[in-house]
Amino acid sequence: MLRKCLAQLHRFHPVFWSRPNICSQHKPPKHVLLPYAVKTLTGNTEIIRILNKYGHGMSYTQLEENDTALCLKKLASGPGCSKPD
Repeated sequence: MLRKCLAQLHRFHPVFWSRPNICSQHKPPKHVLLPYAVKTLTGNTEIIRILNKYGHGMSYTQLEENDTALCLKKLASGPGCSKPD
């Protein structure tokens, strides 16, 4: 599955997202998809931290921030769903 994710990287380049204190930030697809794949396949946060330490992916904190933002966006856009207080 990881190989399949990495093979599709060219489709997701460039990846942009906004954060409260930074207008926009660009990350190569590998830096976004590799930590997501590791989290999905292993659930091991230490591997994600090691990948980030050596410059091969975003930090676990950024990963969780992105997950939360995507979930809130999905909840807000879904029919009959509202953003939690």
